[in-house]
Amino acid sequence: MTYNCEITQDGDRYDVVFPDMTNIQTCGWSLDEAMANDALDAVLAVELSEGNAIPPPKHTGGYAILLLDTDGH
Repeated sequence: MTYNCEITQDGDRYDVVFPDMTNIQTCGWSLDEAMANDALDAVLAVELSEGNAIPPPKHTGGYAILLLDTDGH
């Protein structure tokens, strides 16, 4: 599964938001660090462990983040 994020640069920091998952915001000091997006993995794992449905990705702009495991492990 792939979610797309929008990344903006603020000084030396890269801010990341996911239009499909508005409760996730993260950042990094490099573009690679920002795109690692451990926050996305963590939030999805919690949502799945609590039995919550994960919204399907719809946003197609920005940067694609491939999730390797979406079954909560």
